[in-house]
Amino acid sequence: MLKKLLLLLCCSCVLSVQAQYVQIEQATIEAYISSLPDVDALGQRVEASGQVDQWFVELVPMPGMPFNPHQQAVERMAQHAPAYHAELNKIVIGYGFTSVQRWAEMGDRVLLAYAAVKAEQENPTLWQLASQEYTQVPAEMVRMLPENLKDEVNQALTITRALVLAPRADRYAIAPYMTQLDTALPR
Repeated sequence: MLKKLLLLLCCSCVLSVQAQYVQIEQATIEAYISSLPDVDALGQRVEASGQVDQWFVELVPMPGMPFNPHQQAVERMAQHAPAYHAELNKIVIGYGFTSVQRWAEMGDRVLLAYAAVKAEQENPTLWQLASQEYTQVPAEMVRMLPENLKDEVNQALTITRALVLAPRADRYAIAPYMTQLDTALPR
């Protein structure tokens, strides 16, 4: 019952798409996908160094923050592991990105578009509900939840909003790359 309530809350709070983005270019998507093995190898080295435990927390949106996991990770890496950040910058520049920040921005767009396409494919009915224009979950509904669930519900709502707001142009652009992304993205 609680899972159904959470699902309903996620679906009923989504905002309509307001911004129109320029579609991600195929070359950018391909460069991002190509970069993932090297980025993953660096990530494994960072984890093996033991530094990750000191500063890298799960990349879920904090209240009031957007869901942009690539950008958050790059920002934390810049603050807490500048040598690895510099190495990541060199890696992604080698794939044609102008900077690690630009790679992170494009990575977030690809990831959100990919997740939106997957969500729509896996449950079209639920996606339709989530995609309809709603404002926000009434505060009294959130207040009724047990304290330990409020943050989880707010995080789920933030992620749902981000997926629904992923521009159609981005979703259309990554559609031919779904199989490659299925393989390339960590599970």
